[in-house]
Amino acid sequence: MQKTEYYCYAIKMRIYPSQEQKEIIKVNSDIYRTVYNKLNAINFQKMKIKKTLEHIEKNNLNQINTCALKAMLARLKELEKAKAMRDNWSYMRDSRIDSMVFTCARRNYQAAWNMFRKVNNAGVPKYHKRNPYECNYQTCATYEKKHRDAKTWSLWNGSIRFFDNTHIRLPKVGRLRVSGSYRRVLDTKTDCHIGKVSVKMDNTGKYTATFLLLSETPFVNPKEKTKKQVGIDLNLENFLMASDGTVVDNPEFYRKAKKKIAKAKRKLSYRGLQAKKSNRKLCDSKNYQKQRLHVAKLEKKVMNQRDSFLHAQSAKLVNEYDLIVAEEMRTKNMLKDYAFSRRISDVGWRLFLEKMTYKANLYGKKFVTVDPKNTTQQCHDCGFVMGTENTQQIGKKREWVCPKCGRFHNRDYNASKNILALGLKQVGIEESN
Repeated sequence: MQKTEYYCYAIKMRIYPSQEQKEIIKVNSDIYRTVYNKLNAINFQKMKIKKTLEHIEKNNLNQINTCALKAMLARLKELEKAKAMRDNWSYMRDSRIDSMVFTCARRNYQAAWNMFRKVNNAGVPKYHKRNPYECNYQTCATYEKKHRDAKTWSLWNGSIRFFDNTHIRLPKVGRLRVSGSYRRVLDTKTDCHIGKVSVKMDNTGKYTATFLLLSETPFVNPKEKTKKQVGIDLNLENFLMASDGTVVDNPEFYRKAKKKIAKAKRKLSYRGLQAKKSNRKLCDSKNYQKQRLHVAKLEKKVMNQRDSFLHAQSAKLVNEYDLIVAEEMRTKNMLKDYAFSRRISDVGWRLFLEKMTYKANLYGKKFVTVDPKNTTQQCHDCGFVMGTENTQQIGKKREWVCPKCGRFHNRDYNASKNILALGLKQVGIEESN
């Protein structure tokens, strides 16, 4: 039987749980983290036992303990199952715990190992830590189960379903009020169903639910072709410079809010010291928690402003151009430079490239990244590279003149044209002057 291929689409909504429902979400979040950590501990114990067995067989050592080690290995494999966990730890038999939490933790743990094997420098799975002083972040996930009386998948049946435009049902949690702009998708899409939902509480105390929708047909229609290409140079002077001369200023959201956030953090630190002098836990100090919430809201506002700006700019480029070329930004290496690390973090280059990638794929456009080597130093007209033939590199100059052809260049505009030329060459299209 051939496996059905689905189109995926995610929608994020704000949810408003009651106090009792918040307790249920917290219980499932704690169990999710506990199961993940136990799987990690069991896996590392299995690895140690396997290495010991290999060492015994390789060196022909005394095999008296081999049977005991193999029995322990079999016991650990059995303990990984959800039923065995419930039998061994009584707190996992709480009636408020969703059974799919165990499945989600196991799948996420396997995904972490797959990431370690496929991606360089991904790192092995680590334990999920819980802050003992500030219980201000929760997350859990669950999968939908098809209702036994339902013949087909739908948004209106199953363990996760919609009641109406403003209410949903989640396993164990029950009926929840929701809000968001998701209706523009669901009102026009009737042949989809819910695959997975993740519930999170951020450090501002707000709850959100992210739904993964599945359908055999696309969720959005491809954008109309404009037969236009553009290269974009990302820099700190302005957010981007396009090869057609368009300039987008850098909003610098964090820089504008930096003084206000720093003042709030100093006040938070002072209240933390006062709580410790009074021998009070930070989670029990009302003044500390009130100020912590104020700081979290200020930082969240900056993050939302940046996210909204990046969404708007990426959507505009996808609407106007068929091919968008950008330089591959290695921000991890750039952040090592203390002089520019804060400004680089504020501009959000990596997030912008991620949004461009998925939006181009979603709307049938093409987005490619190229190696930025010499894109700033090379003259677009004659190809001369500054720093060669006894010439100095551009350095911090914003404008320069090519010593070979005498052409005057704006640093960022010249780089954007070189980036576009590299992208056209990469996709096999000849550049038209």
